Amino acid sequence: LATGVWHSCGITLSGVLRCWGYNPSGQVGTGNTVDVPVLTPIGTDYARVSAGMSHSCGIKLNGDLYCWGANNFRQQGVTAGSYSPVLVGSGYSEVGVGGDHSCAVKTNGDLYCWGTNSTGESGVGSTTQVNTPTLVGSGYTRVSAGFFHACAIATGGVLRCWGDNTYGQLGDGTNTQRTTPVVIDSGTTYASVSAGTVHTCGITTAGVLKCWGTNGGGQV
Repeated sequence: LATGVWHSCGITLSGVLRCWGYNPSGQVGTGNTVDVPVLTPIGTDYARVSAGMSHSCGIKLNGDLYCWGANNFRQQGVTAGSYSPVLVGSGYSEVGVGGDHSCAVKTNGDLYCWGTNSTGESGVGSTTQVNTPTLVGSGYTRVSAGFFHACAIATGGVLRCWGDNTYGQLGDGTNTQRTTPVVIDSGTTYASVSAGTVHTCGITTAGVLKCWGTNGGGQV
């Protein structure tokens, strides 16, 4: 199950991808911009899905990565975006969709990101928009994209984050923007991570839940 800003998607036990909700940018994947109030089949043989603000991405059982919805910042990773799932690439195992950027991990551990990059959220060492999947680093297993930041877990449970850090959402003890991944909570091994709008939470391999970032609504 993946919940975006205005829409949601889920995968059934048989691999059917269904999405629903507000659809002004085609983020529900039905091929148009008509709102979808009920769970609607989008495709079959899916294993992963992630929903962002105005776009979504999913990975099929064979490792093919598809994205759909808004593409004004090339957040789909292709030149010609689509309101229906469009093939981005193959050999992927994990995907994380943010505000207007996306990140995905290949089966060999290579991490790729693309889309808007005004605060370094694509992790490629600059603030220039990234139009196609671009290598960020190797040895990764998990990734999650927030609104203007992202975090990923590398082999051995090392947590790294990058992008906007205005509210401390990266967790490195500063408010400094990072255009490349930096190690977070050094010495602690993580099993999972989830990046929100301007806060982040992660679960360590010992089962400890940790959160950081903005807390105006008690989200930490």
